[in-house]
Amino acid sequence: MGVRRAEMAAAGEAPTGIRNNPIHVKQGVERLLQRLNDRKVDVVVVGSIPEAGLNVPDAHAASFTFGTRLRALPTREEFDRGNEPACAILLEGSRKFGTILARPVDDLCESSCRVLENGDPIYLDEDHLNQAGARLLVSTLLNQHLAHILSGD
Repeated sequence: MGVRRAEMAAAGEAPTGIRNNPIHVKQGVERLLQRLNDRKVDVVVVGSIPEAGLNVPDAHAASFTFGTRLRALPTREEFDRGNEPACAILLEGSRKFGTILARPVDDLCESSCRVLENGDPIYLDEDHLNQAGARLLVSTLLNQHLAHILSGD
């Protein structure tokens, strides 16, 4: 399947080219956070899930079957470099509106990104967590970021 590209635009405006997509994403994030802030809604913005670069269950099954290792997984540095524009938009919006920014990459990637927990895949495919991965992440997010909201701090 080839790469698909989409041009974004504000409501009622014509697209201005793919190079302006980050501007439109930033505007959309800020509008959403402003509306939630106006309604006094506590918000935790959750950043990107690292892409594994391979279909994790298939690669894990093949490595188990043939006694090989999974190929090299993306590093934290590669994630940071590839996601810098999106991360910057979320960080700026979170700072501007006083929301929490939870970064799953902080829990899933140290030097390289992990795709297994106790020998079992935590990804459904290349870039979506399965139920085990989601439970692992939600547990961490609850412990790190939501406790103070629930306590009213």
